[in-house]
Amino acid sequence: PAWKNKTFWFFNYEGVRNFTPRTSIFTAPTEAQRRGDFSQTLDPQGALIRVYDPFSTRPDPARAGRFLRDAFPGNVIPQRRMDPVARNLLETFVPLPNRPGDPLSGTSNVARVLTAENPIDNFTIRLDHNLGKKHRLFGRWSRTKKYELQPQDVEVGGNHFVNLLQHSVGLGDTIAL
Repeated sequence: PAWKNKTFWFFNYEGVRNFTPRTSIFTAPTEAQRRGDFSQTLDPQGALIRVYDPFSTRPDPARAGRFLRDAFPGNVIPQRRMDPVARNLLETFVPLPNRPGDPLSGTSNVARVLTAENPIDNFTIRLDHNLGKKHRLFGRWSRTKKYELQPQDVEVGGNHFVNLLQHSVGLGDTIAL
């Protein structure tokens, strides 16, 4: 007690550090695909996935309302047709495969452990004062700070982040009759 049998105080701090790892498995372009070479890109059944030239699209004369287009020769997109900004984004943000992936399609070729962070800090202070045997006052203030960081598989635009700061106050005046 601050004043014997009159004023009492209380302080509390709580801190929680919560880190939650999770395994993430996803598909990223291979080095050959990053160069535009899709000659080894297969579907789950082992069939070649054709890459078509969007600039070759034209109406199909045999079927009204339908269109034809040509595949890139050798299923390789020419370097001059690859956008340098897109290539830079790919090189900067998308990881290279670090595992073989599916035996036919090569999918699920990246495995990473991503760790979510959720720290919480809470402070509380309370003061009680007895004005007399039948009259008491109290005041309390609490502050909670919490943030959540959820990393993404591909960090384009950054991670998901939430920041919360909360204050609460409580006051009381008790008179016994």
